[in-house]
Amino acid sequence: MWQLNFAHHDLADNLNKYDNNVILGEPEDHERLFLQKRQELTDAYSQDTQFSYANNEVDHIVVDDNWYTSPTVITDYLGIMSSFRLKKFLLDYVKMYKRKKGLYNTQFIKYL
Repeated sequence: MWQLNFAHHDLADNLNKYDNNVILGEPEDHERLFLQKRQELTDAYSQDTQFSYANNEVDHIVVDDNWYTSPTVITDYLGIMSSFRLKKFLLDYVKMYKRKKGLYNTQFIKYL
């Protein structure tokens, strides 16, 4: 989907410049995607949000990427009792997450 988004913006930029010579980027240009995302993260540093929450006394919880190793932190915060159904969803989530993370690492490791 991000490829379509880049193509749309490239085309719009060329049309706005009255440039009829439209050259679209390669659809698998992952480097461009990572450069843009890094810039976005730099521009909107995540700690700014946490400091804003703290300063405005917003109740929140911050969990890391492997939150599933101790899900009780989240269920306790939300006041939810654990159940067989939640444990089943957690197992399904962990299997899918590990599969997707492995695919992500093999595909994008050179950009990380």
